[in-house]
Amino acid sequence: MNDNELLESFFQNAREQQIDDDGFTERVMQCLPDSTVQHSKLQKLSWLWTAFCILLAVLLFLKFIGWQTALADLVVFIRTLPVDYRPTTILLSLLVLSWMGVAEVARRARLYQ
Repeated sequence: MNDNELLESFFQNAREQQIDDDGFTERVMQCLPDSTVQHSKLQKLSWLWTAFCILLAVLLFLKFIGWQTALADLVVFIRTLPVDYRPTTILLSLLVLSWMGVAEVARRARLYQ
């Protein structure tokens, strides 16, 4: 037997057992706020905050001409590489990181729909 079957057989009697609580459980459940509405609002706020932060980062990157610094750093990095280093590794790493970023954005977009 695997662990799941063992647990199922162990808790089978407890699952079938009913404890009379004079409707206490139903009353408590009715007093609780609707968590799906609150969760949906939090997801939308989270998405808006994330979008705002990304937009702000892009605007600051463009305002302070960040591509020049990034390009200068890339040039320095490439010039200081060992002679026998192959650029394919860097390009492959950049490709994988880009793909992971796009996949994460797509996953989050599906999550908030």
